[in-house]
Amino acid sequence: MSILDYPKYKCACGSDTWWYRAPEWICGICHPPPEEVNVIKMRMIKGTYLLNQAQIALRKLPYGSPERIEAFQIWDKGTDKLAELSKQLRALLPKCDCLYIEGGKKVKHCVFGAGDLECFTCPNTYWLDREIIDNAERSAKNG
Repeated sequence: MSILDYPKYKCACGSDTWWYRAPEWICGICHPPPEEVNVIKMRMIKGTYLLNQAQIALRKLPYGSPERIEAFQIWDKGTDKLAELSKQLRALLPKCDCLYIEGGKKVKHCVFGAGDLECFTCPNTYWLDREIIDNAERSAKNG
């Protein structure tokens, strides 16, 4: 199991709040994370997972429909919450790196493709900027 495999089930205690400690996801109620920083990191990872799922559902709603407008407003509030968590994390760990690094390797791209979500958990823009530059350089070589 990796950090990208956020559990889609509940713990035996009924909780669906998880945190990641390599190599597994652990119930945040039965076994709380050891420190505030880990709590924030796991909230950001869960939030990005939920926003990705919400965007998939949003795309299926008719454009301009009241349901889509309402769902987008809720989604927008979620992105605001993650931005606040990112600010908290930067305050606690000014040099915090990507949350999706395992064994020294980045396991999740910031941008998945045209029109897809970018990673909302990044406490800095280094990885996003690097990925955009790399994509632009690849396009220039192939174009």
